[in-house]
Amino acid sequence: DLHSFPTRRSSDLHIDLAALIAAGFVGILSASLTTFLAVSLASASLIGAAGSYALEHARRTAYLERKLLAELAELDGLTQLMNRHTFEVRARESWREAARARQPVSVAMLDVDHFKLYNDHYGHQAGDECLRHVARAVRSALACRPGELIARYGGEEIIALLVGRTRMEADEIAQRVVAGVASLNLAHVAPTDDSRVTISIGVATQCPPFADSFEKLVNLADGALYTAKHQGRNCAVAVEAKIGRAHV
Repeated sequence: DLHSFPTRRSSDLHIDLAALIAAGFVGILSASLTTFLAVSLASASLIGAAGSYALEHARRTAYLERKLLAELAELDGLTQLMNRHTFEVRARESWREAARARQPVSVAMLDVDHFKLYNDHYGHQAGDECLRHVARAVRSALACRPGELIARYGGEEIIALLVGRTRMEADEIAQRVVAGVASLNLAHVAPTDDSRVTISIGVATQCPPFADSFEKLVNLADGALYTAKHQGRNCAVAVEAKIGRAHV
């Protein structure tokens, strides 16, 4: 406790002062010497307590600063989502935990439709702002549970890891994310009937026992994203990993 040390020193001071007063009362020490020693003792104790408090405060401040820097190092500077490196480390941990608990795992890969055209037409600053809006909408629509992850994977790509969801549940979440981004109504000059910013999503779900690696599940989700693009964009395609094949 931050105040425990000064409290203990205050208790010790009372004992020492009582001993000095007693010594002065019975004549062991003169009154002037007793007063001098009591003032000196009280001053030294107060200085020590103040120094201890300042040292503890500085230590805790440094700890909080290091913790904040560590947290910032795990985030993507533009979207404030988790960065790719941190995601890959934590995703493998979640994969192993899900395997032990025999829970299904889903990976969702998504990106902004015709984003290069958006950047070329509106400029890169507008493109950055678009990604911020999309990231916030995706995070809100996903409503991740504890242990689930969402990160910027690179460029306009975002990746999410869902744990304990069936393929149907993961598909429903992906559809909600697609609708959430479209509802932003961000203007786009994309060569489609829809003049809004939209996204496409590929979702791959692996049920236990896990026969493949986490990397293969990511590749499967990426393939589902490719299928969503070819189906017209602004949609989600969900697949379930099976031994040697994937079921749509």
